[in-house]
Amino acid sequence: MNDDDFLKSYIVAQKEIQRKMIIMLQDELKDAPEGAITRKLVKGKQYLYHSLKDKGEGHSYYQKFLKNSEIELKSKLIRKELVLKALKLLQENVGILDLVTTNYNPVHFAELLHDLPIDFTTLPEHLLAKASKISVWEAQPFEKCNLYPEKRIHMTPNGLLVRSKSEALIAGLLESNKIPYRYEARLELNGQTYYPDFTIMNPKDGEIIYWEHFGMTHQPSYRKSTIRKQDDYLHQGILPWEHYIATYDNNNGSINVMKIQNIIRAFILD
Repeated sequence: MNDDDFLKSYIVAQKEIQRKMIIMLQDELKDAPEGAITRKLVKGKQYLYHSLKDKGEGHSYYQKFLKNSEIELKSKLIRKELVLKALKLLQENVGILDLVTTNYNPVHFAELLHDLPIDFTTLPEHLLAKASKISVWEAQPFEKCNLYPEKRIHMTPNGLLVRSKSEALIAGLLESNKIPYRYEARLELNGQTYYPDFTIMNPKDGEIIYWEHFGMTHQPSYRKSTIRKQDDYLHQGILPWEHYIATYDNNNGSINVMKIQNIIRAFILD
């Protein structure tokens, strides 16, 4: 499943969850007491009332003072107000998600390439070849890491779900700099399988760069796996700051945004 398909399926799933919540809350309202709870402030003191529709002619309402002993009725009326507000928001959300799934248009660069003006063909051949290579690469499906998909909970500005806030920040900077990348794409090297955090196609020359971000280096077991992974890359001929970028969280789990942006400028853009 590519990113566009995943995003759309995620939205559809969210819509289904919210619809089920709507049904559940609507069922709850069937057992709720009639009327609503209102309050009056008299000299800074709050008094609660049960507002009920007059059963006579017209649509008038009358209010009945709620005594301190009527705790259960107060609780049910407050719960009813909460449910009504939640239903309003859920119904609005479903409407918004309906619009998204109806109007969402995935971006396939290889297809867009064919819709460009005829003047595009007048570009120098090497620029045309590079643009075509990048567009085709972005449109190609690729195999992702399928381990623990439930841990992808942080969303990038373009809607991609990743595993950590630091990865979301790096991805967001790549996106804002218009750098094509794949997240956790399968990499096969001499019979060994790896899933680098980011596989990047350098927009300057079309070369592939890998980016690994190591986020829990304060943990001894994580440090060992970090060293082992970097050692594997060296044995496979993937050299740091030649073929791949390695970054790390600070000891307190933070990440320096300016430093990441400077790395992108120095290693990819310049």
